Amino acid sequence: MTNNHATMTSAGAVAEEPSFDLYREIEEMEMEANERSRQEKEQARSQLVVADDDGENGVVGKKKNKPGFLRRRVFWVFNVKRDDVVSYWEKRDARVRWTKKQKWRRKLNSDHKMFRKEFPDIGRLQSDAVEVLDKRTGQGKRVGKYSLDVKLGRGGFGQVFGTHTSKTIAIKVQTKTQMRSKRHLDLLNTEIGILSRHGHHVNIVGFQQSINAPENIYIVMERATMSVGDLMKKTNVFCAQEDAVQQVMKGLLNGVKYLHERGVAHRDLKVDNLLVCTSALDENNRLRRGHKIDASSIRLCDFGLAKLSRNYDPSYVDVDNDGSAWEHGLPMKYKVYARGIAGTYKYMAPDVTSKKYEARRADIWSVGRILLGMAAGYDTTNLDIASKFLRQDDFAEYKQRVVIFLAGELAYVPSAAFGKRLLHDLLFRNLLVFNAKYRATAAEALDHEWLN
Repeated sequence: MTNNHATMTSAGAVAEEPSFDLYREIEEMEMEANERSRQEKEQARSQLVVADDDGENGVVGKKKNKPGFLRRRVFWVFNVKRDDVVSYWEKRDARVRWTKKQKWRRKLNSDHKMFRKEFPDIGRLQSDAVEVLDKRTGQGKRVGKYSLDVKLGRGGFGQVFGTHTSKTIAIKVQTKTQMRSKRHLDLLNTEIGILSRHGHHVNIVGFQQSINAPENIYIVMERATMSVGDLMKKTNVFCAQEDAVQQVMKGLLNGVKYLHERGVAHRDLKVDNLLVCTSALDENNRLRRGHKIDASSIRLCDFGLAKLSRNYDPSYVDVDNDGSAWEHGLPMKYKVYARGIAGTYKYMAPDVTSKKYEARRADIWSVGRILLGMAAGYDTTNLDIASKFLRQDDFAEYKQRVVIFLAGELAYVPSAAFGKRLLHDLLFRNLLVFNAKYRATAAEALDHEWLN
């Protein structure tokens, strides 16, 4: 009896079915083909390995590299799994990252002439400038002739400490390990340069010196009583006190005018960067009886995001504080252009969403935003909500809400009480103007009737 047998189709024809031997042969051929394909794929995955230049194997498929580029030789070896290749590249990348990190740390801690050329205001490396007072516990430090005391605040790259030596001195500690790029050093170099050249102005925080230590960079500067932001939160100094608001705005505009005339834009003006250096406050941060906040007690600080004009002269120091060497300062036609969003969202101008904008005009908007927050009787809820869209990069919605807010305030006619009509004119017709071209300068705002 054979395996072949006949069947009747629907048409009545007789058809022979294939034998079981033929089925077995086809199955074996498919298995052999699949096994061969699997072996070829596995072999292809395991062949490519990067070896040293002194390898004994021949080079297969090597292309001629251009001179100056890193030369790599590719060898074909067998019996190497794909996981080994992946682990090799992971270890290599980790080694490269570690090497770059070590090079960056050596550059930060070095005193090479190229480092001093790129960052001249940071100064030379002083290895013996910092001393640990308690070597057993590692607590307490002496920086130069000052010993660190209680912590006053914290920033993006460091902290601010008081000193035991003097109650009028504060030290800003910038940690080098947190500065992971050259841009961070550029910003710090700019801040130290601005403070060292313009810190003598009455409305800019005073500067003593900067110390470049192996681990940190220390900025010794004037110590303030507190910031205007803390003063607004903890006390009622600005509540229904028009003269206190006017004095703060005079000090702020005076400092901004001085910087703008010399080609410097702050780009991060807010109430937390306005310091009050006065003895008019008691231990509970309340105004003493018979004392008032004066414009000369307001200080501008934190110039880490400042932008300099191309016409800025770093060698200029105005000792007399009269601007005579600059012939009444830089005119407004010397622009300070900036790109990208920088600062605090709540105080940013609408024009920062542009590809290129005039940074000093954006500072004027921030000044108006500060005044709007201090002035009694103005609801800033809608403007605060609009800044949330700026945080989400929804620039169109942000601009639309700002326009609606300004349109509503311009249609509003305030009463004459509390000097509100003049304050309204200064805010919404001079400072908080949507089109940057029609915003007032700091000098024009100082001449406004509400401040005189």
